[in-house]
Amino acid sequence: MSADEPADLDTLTRSLPDTARSQVAAASDCAVGLTIAWHAEAARVGDRCVLRPGTTEVSRTLTAFAGPGGEAPIGDRYLSRSPIALTRVGDGVTIDPRDQAVIVDGAPLAAPRRFDRDALDRGVVIELASRVLLLLGWVPTGAPDSDALGLRGDSVAIRRLRREIGRAAAIDAAVLIRGESGTGKELVAAALHTAGPRARGPYRVVNMAAIPPSTAAAQLFGHARGAFTGADTDSVGYFGDAAGGTLFLDEIGELPAELQPMLLRALESGEIQPVGARRTRRVDVRLVTATDASLEAAVDAGTFRLPLLYRLAGVEIRVPTLRARRDDIPRLLVHFLHAAFEAIGAPDRLDPPPADGVMWLGVDVVAALVRHRWPGNVRELINAARQIALAAHARRRVRLAEIPALARMETSPAPAPASRTVDADAGPPSDAEMLAALEEHRWSVNAAARALGTAKINVYRYIDRSPRLRKAGEIPDDEVRAVHAACGGDLDAMSARLEVSRRALTYRLKQIEGL
Repeated sequence: MSADEPADLDTLTRSLPDTARSQVAAASDCAVGLTIAWHAEAARVGDRCVLRPGTTEVSRTLTAFAGPGGEAPIGDRYLSRSPIALTRVGDGVTIDPRDQAVIVDGAPLAAPRRFDRDALDRGVVIELASRVLLLLGWVPTGAPDSDALGLRGDSVAIRRLRREIGRAAAIDAAVLIRGESGTGKELVAAALHTAGPRARGPYRVVNMAAIPPSTAAAQLFGHARGAFTGADTDSVGYFGDAAGGTLFLDEIGELPAELQPMLLRALESGEIQPVGARRTRRVDVRLVTATDASLEAAVDAGTFRLPLLYRLAGVEIRVPTLRARRDDIPRLLVHFLHAAFEAIGAPDRLDPPPADGVMWLGVDVVAALVRHRWPGNVRELINAARQIALAAHARRRVRLAEIPALARMETSPAPAPASRTVDADAGPPSDAEMLAALEEHRWSVNAAARALGTAKINVYRYIDRSPRLRKAGEIPDDEVRAVHAACGGDLDAMSARLEVSRRALTYRLKQIEGL
């Protein structure tokens, strides 16, 4: 198992399969735009328009939204022809409801209001006359790549994830996938395998939390005949079974302490020691691991070896939370609703739209879904879609209050029109406050969190959902090299230009050959 990295992006991408290389080459720039989050015609969900500087009028007949079916205005005949106005100036957008019934982030909008960059980072949820739901925020530019690499969605965050997968796929090194439960880490692992040079080899998945510690060594590394009671034949174990391909170890934080030196040896030397065997055996396996736990905390607690963590994280990928992919929630909802209706024998429930104009799913329900914090991530959304489908099958119209699990959803608060003062009893700092603290403290998460009097996780969550900020590990090698040359190797200057902490940048430089 080689841990060598290509010297630059061009070298890296030349070794990628065409499907992965296209993801690396795809544009990742973003712009301020509107996404149709709900519509009487489910096929329109996900259609977008980019807001140019100046004023854009949005109504039933004005402003074309682009989607798979081409470009078309909203077109709902029950929506007013009179427009609302969105004026983009600098990093903010002012919404003027004029004389229309408009609800923004759960509250009626009676007068023009400006939404700043932090609000756009979160996404502003706009309900028009209880008929159409729009999401104002950052949208990616360039051709859509929805569902590429087996990952559904087309948000800025998911495109960034596809780019990271494309880069990592070509490097035959261990990959550590981090992310909250339910974000789809197993899908990322599968994408790494299918997009890489080992795609024709075997792909094996092992959940470490499901393996008893007493048999874990034999299951992972194999065993010799007679090694223990019941060992009637030799076994190659999961490593041997994945020879020439990829072995994905999920829940790696559950790896028993006594197996950690054995796994470290496999990573360092490419050799394993089957239980009861006298000789080691070489293996040719790409190891991918995943966790939703803090391995650093486990290291501090003495339950996980630091050298093993370094080896596992030869390449590190962080999977975005669903709340950081707010633009994808409506698309995923439609996909999961199709699957749920298919399962209960109502495959045509989503289309065509009803002739009488009655919306079978209230816009307020979808608005609550879009604004929900999603602690269970995509897995939680799948369950919500199933509940909605069952309710729709039993009655004509689904309302939020009729589904207890949805009615209890925790939604994001509407952004305050003005910044607040931080005190000990306040909730998490606003995005504007976190950005200001990061800038003031040279992008140090620890220092920013201390200055704000908040937990580090709140700052990390802000970085995860911000389309502007990146972690040091997300910055391409060629960009780091270019900034290194432009700054003459001055770490403080590089930190300021790349907007990452000096400490994280120091670790990133160690990963790049020749720096």
